[in-house]
Amino acid sequence: MRKVLLLLCLLMLSNTVLAGMEEGFDAWNREDYDTAFKELFPIAQHGDSSAQLLVGNMYANGLGVGKNVSEAWKWYMKSAQQGNPTGQYSIGLNTDINLYPEEAKTWLEKSAKQGYSPAQYELGMRYLKGRGVLVNHVLATQWLRKSAMQDADQAQYNLGVCYAKGMGVPLDFVEAYAWFRLALENDYVAAKRTLVMAEAELTVEQKKEAEKRYQTLRSMISQRK
Repeated sequence: MRKVLLLLCLLMLSNTVLAGMEEGFDAWNREDYDTAFKELFPIAQHGDSSAQLLVGNMYANGLGVGKNVSEAWKWYMKSAQQGNPTGQYSIGLNTDINLYPEEAKTWLEKSAKQGYSPAQYELGMRYLKGRGVLVNHVLATQWLRKSAMQDADQAQYNLGVCYAKGMGVPLDFVEAYAWFRLALENDYVAAKRTLVMAEAELTVEQKKEAEKRYQTLRSMISQRK
């Protein structure tokens, strides 16, 4: 009998938590941050990583609660430690690379390996520029490609730059053109100039090949969505 009562209590608690989460997320989406914080904070305390992430965001930006960087960090970390890729990204992005470069890289890698596109892009750019890590163009292009294949415009643009300059990949204006075209299609304005520059390097036949490559990549990306 005790086990049955315990199970019923747990089910009631679970339904209450679910209702609170739904109301909290709805309030977040309609920018009613006072209600969002009120509903999500107790759920975050119960260990839900998505609620912890949003509570951290609200503390970080002073939404529905007073701005408190220390509290934001605490809740981001709780979310990250439970494997939430956005929480891991937040910790990696905001860790001081001058003091804790390895820790920053580790958290970004955890997030990126779960397929979180912003983390893949950030990791790629850090390897490209040597921010908190040793410059490694091969690793840079590998991470940028993963993000670019998720239709991230900045990743597509910077991967195009790598092909246009032969950084981490063979010099290839056909490939560069295709990635610049994708970035421009996603309204990344800087790609307009680089697309023209890449096109100027192509023969008539190479331009046809580049257009075909662009179409292939566009199809591959669409199928992944």
